Amino acid sequence: MEILLICLDFALISAEIYLLFRLSLTRDPFFQIPFFHFLTVTGIGGIISVCGYLINVRFQVTEESAWSFKFGYVLNSFGVTLSTTGKLCIVVNRFVAMRNGMLLENVFTISK
Repeated sequence: MEILLICLDFALISAEIYLLFRLSLTRDPFFQIPFFHFLTVTGIGGIISVCGYLINVRFQVTEESAWSFKFGYVLNSFGVTLSTTGKLCIVVNRFVAMRNGMLLENVFTISK
């Protein structure tokens, strides 16, 4: 069962990395709005958080490798903070976009 959980964790992380990679490569202007930039930040934070969690929970920590637990904790904390910040930006962006009479999706987007 433990092997199945580890494989599932890595498969889902790989799928999310692939999704974020494909979103960053697309030239479609729809995916260049601020919402998708914030979604990418949230996704990266989630991936970092899960990696820190995997280091702490899935692997046995001995006394010689106690630094890995601290490293995993720092990764998890940083990832959760980044993910929460990204979600906050998404909420603010959606509030501003819905509050105005006209949609201002491209106000913060860098034109290429």
